[in-house]
Amino acid sequence: MAERTYGDGTNPDNYVMAYVWYTLAQRGSVEQSDTRMNVLEGQMSAEQLSDARKRLENWNPPPAK
Repeated sequence: MAERTYGDGTNPDNYVMAYVWYTLAQRGSVEQSDTRMNVLEGQMSAEQLSDARKRLENWNPPPAK
């Protein structure tokens, strides 16, 4: 989902949700998520990072099946 949300990286409107998805991938030990997170963080404004981190604090995973 992070890759699809981030796309080609030219749309800053997608950065917040891409950050959320990359963070979730990172938590799940998905390969290359650390590298891609670092690149994305460098493109984001302080406001975008703050928004993304707030969304992650309130993240509710879907119930287990």
